[in-house]
Amino acid sequence: MTLSKTTFPLLIGAFLEYGEWELLLFLIVSLDSTAVATWAILGTLWKLLEISTEGFGEAASIRVAYHLGSPGNEHLAQLASYKALFLTILQSFVLSSILLMAGRQISQLIVPVTELQIMFSNSMMMFALANVVMHAAMTFWNLLGAQGRYRLATLIMLLTRYLITIPMAALCIHGLNMDLNAVLGAVTTGLATSVLILGYIFFRSNWQRLGKIMQELNALLDLSLGGEEDDDEFGFGEGEAVDREELQLEP
Repeated sequence: MTLSKTTFPLLIGAFLEYGEWELLLFLIVSLDSTAVATWAILGTLWKLLEISTEGFGEAASIRVAYHLGSPGNEHLAQLASYKALFLTILQSFVLSSILLMAGRQISQLIVPVTELQIMFSNSMMMFALANVVMHAAMTFWNLLGAQGRYRLATLIMLLTRYLITIPMAALCIHGLNMDLNAVLGAVTTGLATSVLILGYIFFRSNWQRLGKIMQELNALLDLSLGGEEDDDEFGFGEGEAVDREELQLEP
């Protein structure tokens, strides 16, 4: 039951996350073929940047969840969260700096057409800003998930993407006749809104209470798995005391 409560929000969130990018592609089709091709290239680069923060964020969430599940280590979980947030933001600044400094060279390396190179280079400023905001949003999402609040974090991410990013991008393209940078601006705005909400929830977290809840859930899970009935597997009766540390099993 606990596994399903964690799995379904992650599954739905991942499905709708990639659906958002495809919906934006349908909106960009109304511009021109050059914008569509540039958006596809930016999408590939965006996935690479997501992978760079996904592994780090998941490792940090495992560490935070481990400390929360250990009695008396709530302060270590809080410290690990702050370290992960700082390192992720630092990484995002480094990657965005590389994009800004070498954006033209990157476009010449992966894009053979001059028109695509120009549009790709012109989009690099907003793309680099979106990368910083995306790193922060993904890190907050992972850290809130480590606190056992995946459903809340996923709901906030989805609402900001489908109630802010998509409508804003549609307005900029069809209503204001703007270019590809407007779509990247809509993506940045939606992610920045999620960062604001997730960050508020994260920094207002009661770590002592979260640690107590996590430890109680771990105790219930141990009971459901029958951790206290392992002695029966070795044939010991109810009245026999077993010292687990002294028990030696021959290979």
